[in-house]
Amino acid sequence: MERTIAYYLKGTEDFVSEYLVELEVAEISKIWETEEGDPEYLNIYPVEEAQKAAVEKLLGEKLELNKYDYYLETHQEG
Repeated sequence: MERTIAYYLKGTEDFVSEYLVELEVAEISKIWETEEGDPEYLNIYPVEEAQKAAVEKLLGEKLELNKYDYYLETHQEG
């Protein structure tokens, strides 16, 4: 399983790039609240103002929420 923070042009589905992130469920749960029925955080979770500081610290990059839409995405291998 691989997790990324992917980003897209704001308001579109135009993929720009992604960051590979090493996060365990316990770490993710400190940043995002899980959706019902998704204890492993397999769904796509948006990065909003509430998550911005934690994700910026994780990536070591400033996020441009006014320019891009960011998401935590999980990709299952195989």
